[in-house]
Amino acid sequence: MLERIKIAILAKSFKGKNNGKRGYCVAGITEDGDWIRLVDDTYGDSLPNRVEFEVGQIIQAQVEPAPFAYQSENAILYDYSVIEGDWNDYIARLRQPNEPYVFVNNAGYLNELQMRKINGTLRLASVNALEIYKNEGRSGCKASFMHKGKTYEDVSMTTPGFYTRDTMHVGRADIVVSLPAEKGSYTYYYKFIAAIFPV
Repeated sequence: MLERIKIAILAKSFKGKNNGKRGYCVAGITEDGDWIRLVDDTYGDSLPNRVEFEVGQIIQAQVEPAPFAYQSENAILYDYSVIEGDWNDYIARLRQPNEPYVFVNNAGYLNELQMRKINGTLRLASVNALEIYKNEGRSGCKASFMHKGKTYEDVSMTTPGFYTRDTMHVGRADIVVSLPAEKGSYTYYYKFIAAIFPV
């Protein structure tokens, strides 16, 4: 069923489309305080790169819920318009689970059993000692940080504007962390930092 809702955009990160073209993984918060991931189809494919709204904006969107695998937040985006509104007010409404970890453990990934225990695949976490560094031997970057007294290392990133050839010391930040719907060819479900908001 199609719905028309207001969404504050928290993350718009790089993700290839199933047809090989460049796309975006987009996550936000609805006016009811719920996470939503905007997708292109019922298989959770990323949005095309012609989508013009940005992180920090609020959109009025026509969507259809389309949960896929573990990604219960998915909704197909049909059309949208950018509207006025207080982005921070949406963040304040966010319903966040009170968890000791950013998704079950402090590793950079979850196994199948751990995935079955989670509720939703998007989290906003306040972290300290955030560092970003080149992923040796591969393209892209990794990150390490502290959260609730625990150290997280080698967490993958898809965050525009934070790729670096050298180590970048960010320090305190709020980060959006996302999990994939499926393992694909990998053994685990890897955590991805989809947005970084330095404090």
